[in-house]
Order: sequence, then C-alpha cells, then structure tokens
Amino acid sequence: IRKVKKYVCENEDCKQHQFVEHFEDCIQPYQQRSKRLTYMILSIATLTSFHGAEKLWELSGIKISDSTIRSMILNLKFPDDSNVEKIGVDDVANRKGQTYFTVVYALDDHRLLAILDGRDGKELYKWLEKHPKVNLVCRDRASAYSSTIKKWAAAHDCKVTEIADRFHLIQNCIHNISKHCSAWLPYRIAIIEEDGGITITDNSIPNKVASAKVEKPTEEQLNSFAQKYDNSPIDKDGNPIELELPLPDSSGSRLEDTEMVPEEQPVAIDTRDPPPNQPSSSISKDEPPTIEQKKKDKLDRLMLDIYERVDPNLPLKPQYKALADEFDLKAEEVGRYYRIKKAEVNETKMADSAHQAEEEAASAQQKRNEEYELACRIRAELDRSRPLKPQYEAMAEKYGIDKQTVSRYCRMNPEGLEAIRNPPPEPEPKERKPKKKKIDDFAYIIYKMLADNIDIGAIFWFVKGLGCTLVDESLIKHILVIYRIVYPQGNVPDAKDYLELSYPPGVHVFSRCAIMKYFMTVNPNTSKDSTLAKYEKEILKQFPSILKMRNIFTEFHSAIMGDDPIAINRFIENNKNGPLEGFCKSLIQDIEAIKNAIIYEYSSGFVEGGNSLFKMIKSIHRGRMKLKTLIPMCLYASFCSKKDFDLNDIAPWLDKTA
Repeated sequence: IRKVKKYVCENEDCKQHQFVEHFEDCIQPYQQRSKRLTYMILSIATLTSFHGAEKLWELSGIKISDSTIRSMILNLKFPDDSNVEKIGVDDVANRKGQTYFTVVYALDDHRLLAILDGRDGKELYKWLEKHPKVNLVCRDRASAYSSTIKKWAAAHDCKVTEIADRFHLIQNCIHNISKHCSAWLPYRIAIIEEDGGITITDNSIPNKVASAKVEKPTEEQLNSFAQKYDNSPIDKDGNPIELELPLPDSSGSRLEDTEMVPEEQPVAIDTRDPPPNQPSSSISKDEPPTIEQKKKDKLDRLMLDIYERVDPNLPLKPQYKALADEFDLKAEEVGRYYRIKKAEVNETKMADSAHQAEEEAASAQQKRNEEYELACRIRAELDRSRPLKPQYEAMAEKYGIDKQTVSRYCRMNPEGLEAIRNPPPEPEPKERKPKKKKIDDFAYIIYKMLADNIDIGAIFWFVKGLGCTLVDESLIKHILVIYRIVYPQGNVPDAKDYLELSYPPGVHVFSRCAIMKYFMTVNPNTSKDSTLAKYEKEILKQFPSILKMRNIFTEFHSAIMGDDPIAINRFIENNKNGPLEGFCKSLIQDIEAIKNAIIYEYSSGFVEGGNSLFKMIKSIHRGRMKLKTLIPMCLYASFCSKKDFDLNDIAPWLDKTA
C-alpha cells in the first residue's frame, strides 16, 4: 500500500492532531506484512527450513531473511491450557540413544501441548503440577511415566485413568514369543524337494545362484548373428583387433573397479645443487649464510621436528591438526612437510640399503675366495696312496670343518672347484604361458557385437548358443569388461541389471521372522505367503511348538482387542507358569492400565501421529535445531492445524497497540 491517507484534527483541544488511515482487515498497525503473508511465511518455514523459506520467498519477489523468520518463530506465544483433562504421553528421540524428549498431546483435538526435556518423568511431574485437572492419560508401556502419574495422583489425592496402548501390548507379546522361539526355531530353514519327498533342514542351506534376466532374441536374429560374427581378431574393415582382457576367472568372482589413482606428489622444496663457488651448506666458515639459506635451514628443522613427532601407527589427521595448532600452521602444510621428510628419509634408507647390499656382496665373495683357497690346500695335502678316511678326519680336526666337507673338496673335479670361487649365474625363470580361459573362444565375437551396438542380452544368448560353458554371472561380467574396452569413455552398465539371485529349483528358504509372521497373523483379511501355506503341515510337524505359540498369541490378541477385561486375567492365569512367565509378570504390574485399554476406545494412535510430525520437522533441519527453536516450530505446526486457528492468538507482536 503505497498511499495512505492522513487526517488532521481541527479541534485544538485534542491531544492527537494527526490521524492515519487504518487497514485492520489486512494489516495490523506498525506491521510491514499482512497477517495472511505472515501466516504463510511461518507455515512454509515449518515445512522447509529458515534458509529454504528465505530462498522460496525470494523467488516470489518477497525479501525476508532467515534470521527474521527465526525471530518470528521465537516470538510466538502459545497459550497453556491449564484445564486440559485428557492427554497422551510418549517419548521421542532428539539423538537416538543419547538424548530424548517427553511430548504431551491433547486427546480432544490432538494438538501438541508441551515438549519436555528427558524421559525419566521428572519434567512430566512438574508439568502435571500446572495442569491439575488431568484425569486420563494414554501412554505406552514405559514404566517411568506410569510411576510418575501414580506418584502425582497420590500426592494430590485424585484419580487418573491410565490407558495402555493396545498396539504396544501386542508388540510386547510378539517380542516375547519371538525371544522364546529363538531357542528352538532356527534363524533360517530350507525346504528342499527332491526324489518326490520334502526335507526341512537348517544346515547346508544352498547359496543363491546368479542367473541372467535378459530377454532371449528370436531364432532369426541368432542365425543372422552366426552368419555375421566370428572369433577372428579382425574387424569388419580388415583391421586387426588388439584385445587384452583383464578378465575375471571363470568361477564368477566379483568385479571391482580398480581405477588407477595417481599417488599424491609432495610439494618439494628447492634442493638443487648450489652454483659454482657457492658452498652447499648453509653454514660456512668463510662466508655468512644468506637469508634464503637461513629460511631453508629453518624449514628443514621444522620438517624434521614434524617427522619425528608424527607416529605413523596412529591416525594422521588428528596429529596433523595438533601440530598445526602448535606450530601455527595449517593441517595441510603439516601433512605436506611430513610427506616430504618421509620421502627424503626413505631415499636415504634406500641408498644405505644399496650400499649395504654392495658390502654384503663383497663379503660373500671374500668368503668364497677363502673357501676356494682352503679346498686347494686340502687337496694339496691329501696323499691318495694312503687310506683316505683317516686323512679326512685329521684334516677336519685341523681346519675345524666337517669330514664330509673335506671329502667333498677332495672328490671335486676342476670345474666344481672353480665353481666355489665363481659360481654360475642363476638361470632366469621361464615365462609361463597364460592359461587359456573359457572366454577366449568368444572374446572377439563379443567385441565385434558390442562395437555394432548389439544389446547385451542378445550377445549373452548368442554366446550361450555357441556352446559357452561359463555360468551366467561370469559370462555377463566378461561381457561388461569387454564393454569397458570398447567404450572406455562410456558408462558401464551395472551387472545387477542383467542378473538376479535365486535359489536352485526345488529349494525354498524362509527366515524365522517370515515363519513367525505367517503363523502369528490372525486377521483373515491379511494376505499370507502362499509358499509357506503349501508347506504349513510339514513345518508344524518339524516344529510342533509353533502351534502352541500361535494359540497363545491368538488368546492374547482376542483378550486385548475384545471388550471383556476379565479375559486378560484368564490369559495370565493360563500362561503365568509357561514360556511367557516374564511377560505375564509385566502384565500384572500394569494390569489396571491394560484393562482400561480393553474398556475404553482410546489409544495412543494420535500420539504416534504427532510424533511423526515432530520427526518430519526435525529431519527437515537435519537434527541440528536447538530445543529452544524446535519447541515453537512443533507447537506452531500443531496449532495451525486447528479449525479455529487465529494467528493473533499466538503472535501478540502482530498488534502492538494491544
């Protein structure tokens, strides 16, 4: 509204001489936005985020910052209805496993009343102190809330009806039954049909086999391929095909994309030899070091200090960060200096190892020469006209060697004697010829067909028809490897698009969860697994206790979903000494709330629905919103869904004159 009428009062006794035209229907005094626009801004911010709402309104031609939207949310004042009588209580996670909130909802209109810190019941007790008319609470099986409500009711000498949620009760029963069944029902069972009989086992369950799921071409297409393609290494233009296949083996091992990633090259400092007439060392007796030499020496000392203080057996990034704070550097610089010094040290070690190898070779040659001289001396002292064995023993004792060694020296021919000093070079290992692979007879066919843009499925069936004995999974993966060679710049299709995993024919594998779901389903309108229905009798014959567990669950389900509260007493009496003994004890401790769940029509469904809205808002902000901002966001999302909602009720700043 660009032009606003201004009025002047002609009454001299009036305190206010000027009046401005009012627009009460659309704009409140002192406001720059209409009430409807403010309502839309807040609603969009609730369903997106502060920054996202800013960008959306910018596209609509309205300039408003995210900080302004946040201030609008934080300045909302939500009325606290102290006369509320029926509520629902539950806990929600801010960070799962770490921090939790307690949420309170009104039963009549399902609006959010409060978000309390923690779930131990302490904050709930304080909230109940401010709402003394509460007389009915819907909750789950949380014992903290139950004890808090009982404690508050006893302190105020009032009666509060607690209603346990039927859904959670049934889930608790299923959990206890599953826990009992895990002791005797295997995690997986296999039903195998063979030789006209059925075998149920949990041992030696066969693995799934990958089979192709590609459409088979017609016989005419396959015949046309046979006339056009062969396995010769020559393309259709007569040019030779160079095909080096980095193929997997024929056993069908999985392919891994091993792209060559260049190693990170450290940024080296200038280590070139100094020019003539300039000393290589930074410290000279005749000439003082230059500024550049001082900087280089300082950098060398810094790199050496970093290298000595970094432990390569521990994570490097935290060490880089700590040293960066200490030396007033960036973590990237610390990492670069460490890699440079590490490269220099490794180079020095390599030079030392090469020098050591040379010394070891010289030492070995010296030992061979000494051994040659000793052999010649022994052969010269040997008198072959006398008995040899006594001479061997005497010379062995004289020179401190074994008599077998003396005998060997004396029996050597001239070539063997020379081999002691100059051993012959070791023969080079023979090159092994590459083993022929099953794909070699079809590799060029696949290459040519891919070059002609033939579908992978058609190539698969054509090669299969030529007598390829590779399994489906291996053949598909070989084709995709050749595809990468033909189209190096293209996107290689995923093998999963052409393969499916399935058990061999006649083998059906079921998990414990699937079996329990089948036998514990009591709703006749719920569809069941047809394969399990086929083998139901065999499974019950193998595991007869399943039938007992099904009867127990059916009895409990009928009691909870019925209208007779005494039925739950009969269930407890029938099963208190059975496999669900612990579950029955927990029911006895909460028996009043469970009976109320049977008597009343109320449940915690509206609480779970409100929790879903809370989780959506939290996920929109990626769980980073503080509780100070999260509470008004969730309260606003709950309040604005009411039919009689008026923004003035929670935004007093819309009317500053009030």
